[in-house]
Amino acid sequence: MKKVVYSIRKARGNSDYKLSGLGFLNDEGTLFCKCISKNGKQYTRAFDDVGKNCHKILGKDNEYKGYVSVYYQDANLYNKKDNNYDVRDIEVEYSVWYKLVYKSTQNTRRNTAKAELSFTTPLFCIRKAANARPLL
Repeated sequence: MKKVVYSIRKARGNSDYKLSGLGFLNDEGTLFCKCISKNGKQYTRAFDDVGKNCHKILGKDNEYKGYVSVYYQDANLYNKKDNNYDVRDIEVEYSVWYKLVYKSTQNTRRNTAKAELSFTTPLFCIRKAANARPLL
């Protein structure tokens, strides 16, 4: 499994729905995303064929972009004309971007310590560590 930073949006429509964060890409190309429901419960969402449908971005290291279709069976959709719900099979297309995350082992002028991203490291701590000056 590879650790990735991802961003997923619905490809069609004017939706502000965006899912982003740290996740894992397995050897079969399935992207696993940690999510929290409206009720505060944690669950894992899986997007199949991400490794197969996403291609490397030219000029960028370890960055990939593409589209993934997800099929939902027996989805309840609201019908405004009849004022009721219809049960249908639908297809939703998502735009996916991800970047592979590795341990940083290169020495730089500003930060000589090894850094590793984790789910528990807040973003402001990562930025603060990257801008830190070395001790003399």
